[in-house]
Amino acid sequence: MIPPPADSGRLHGKRILFTRPREYAGELVPRLEELGAEVLWIPAIRVTAAPLDARAETALTELQRYRWIAFASANGVRFFLDLLKQRGLNIRPHQKIAAVGPATASSLEAAGIAVDLVPEKSTGADLARRLLADAEPGTILLPCGQRARPELPGLLAEGGWDVERLICYETLPAELSPEDLRRLRLGVDAALFASPSQVEGIWDALDAGERDVLRKAALIPIGTTTAGALQAHGLHPAAVPPDPSAEAWVATLLRTFEAEAP
Repeated sequence: MIPPPADSGRLHGKRILFTRPREYAGELVPRLEELGAEVLWIPAIRVTAAPLDARAETALTELQRYRWIAFASANGVRFFLDLLKQRGLNIRPHQKIAAVGPATASSLEAAGIAVDLVPEKSTGADLARRLLADAEPGTILLPCGQRARPELPGLLAEGGWDVERLICYETLPAELSPEDLRRLRLGVDAALFASPSQVEGIWDALDAGERDVLRKAALIPIGTTTAGALQAHGLHPAAVPPDPSAEAWVATLLRTFEAEAP
């Protein structure tokens, strides 16, 4: 018999809210369950392909004119590559590829696309600053969602880049079922949020009194932008992982509970 991992059971008795759509579990949910947690997997958002306007269709038709293509999320990679496949298009050899962080870069590399630039910090502003520092201004295409933050295109435009945003996906609130709400109202020990839209989805699904469920929990956002979304609602992040990996998220969660222990 294979013995259990040495740290199994460290989250025994803890109820952890996880708000990502089900297609984005990765390694995190199995790892939490391996540690003994009860995971309340309640997706707060759904991600769908966006209808393309004439400007977006033109950007695809003229894809070869962009020197750089920069991705600020793995969703941008997924839906942009779907658009290329539907139209029989490919990224050209002369085009440089930038990714906001390791997870987005991994999505590109899994599709056989080499990544030329990844900033040290996984934010749109840091991606813009790295491009401004390391590359000559030129044409750049930004596949993104309708709720993409403005820092990346704004900073690049200020730096003399010819920027085109291509909205290829939409992030919409998920409809929580009565059973989801019942389970959530029972309370959670911690909640993990991977985007501001997930914060909004759960917040809006609860009425004023029910939001105490979040106020009483250890809230772990994936990064500083999501932490800001929590703070905008008067919620206080317990800690922010140093990077967006599952390992960092779990380690941050464990440290948070250990710090709270009597």
